[in-house]
Amino acid sequence: MTIFWIRLLLLVFVIHLILFTRRFVKRRRGSDAIVSLTFLLLVLSYSCRLWAPTWMAFDLAIFSLLRYGAWCTAVLSLALLVRRRWPPKSDRRTEPLPAIDEEIDGGK
Repeated sequence: MTIFWIRLLLLVFVIHLILFTRRFVKRRRGSDAIVSLTFLLLVLSYSCRLWAPTWMAFDLAIFSLLRYGAWCTAVLSLALLVRRRWPPKSDRRTEPLPAIDEEIDGGK
């Protein structure tokens, strides 16, 4: 990836980080915090890729480790979104449950 694309993506991620952090501060929702954390990790990843590409930890580049963390938080954020959009169907009955005696006696 060329320097131009790294800088452009870094700018896009910084803008998203600012917007989602402001959204989190206003709404105080955990899902917004996770999205903000995702963009923070991406900003750090691309910053390291731009200014410190040789830094290593555990035989991996630091920017790769930060990007893996961003992938994990993105998956968590999507899982929370799916859970919120499609809640599990409830087994609630509209009629009251029969008493135990009615079930045993056959309703007599």
